[in-house]
Parts: sequence; C-alpha cells; structure tokens
Amino acid sequence: MYVETVGKFEAEEGREKRIKEESKGSGFWQDVPIDDLWLGELEQYVTALEALKKKVETRG
Repeated sequence: MYVETVGKFEAEEGREKRIKEESKGSGFWQDVPIDDLWLGELEQYVTALEALKKKVETRG
C-alpha cells in the first residue's frame, strides 16, 4: 500500500511539473489541453464554465 501511494504521489508531482511547464507563458492551468486533465479537473472546469455562463447571462 505504501509503495503504491508513493508511486501515485510521484506521478502526480511529475504531472504537476509538466502542467506548470506547459502553461509557463500564461500561468493559467486552463491553458493545458483538455486531453491532459483528469476527471475531477474536468468536472471543476465544467462547473467553472457553467458559473461563468450564469454570470454572463445575468449581466447581459
């Protein structure tokens, strides 16, 4: 269990580093290609887009 957890942690660290490198120019995680996002991140992205849509509709 410990080895598996450490492996997942190291994989996540590597992924975080890659995302930071890919988005260096803008500094926004949203600039990372959607194909590179995990399910939880995609769900957050959709929620954020829905919230933005509601804000735009109320101002429009």
